[in-house]
Amino acid sequence: MPDRTMTFDEFRDHLATILEVPREWLGEDVSFVEDLAFDSLRMLGLGMLFEDLGVEMPTELAWDIRTISEAYAYYVEQTSRRESTSPA
Repeated sequence: MPDRTMTFDEFRDHLATILEVPREWLGEDVSFVEDLAFDSLRMLGLGMLFEDLGVEMPTELAWDIRTISEAYAYYVEQTSRRESTSPA
């Protein structure tokens, strides 16, 4: 888990590794379901990404995150929330 919030490019690289897809496939507006043909098993991979980054994501929420940019926004939001509640 990084000790700082990753940039979009770092997040995309990590996602590409976890999902075993080329980085170039993961543009901001790429849809997990429509463009990448995600099924339930692939959505578990998305959950694994967040778990690996120390971010909790309920399974049912995975289907609400439709694009790469939405996944990154969720990551940033959760990371910011975690950092703001951590003792200094």
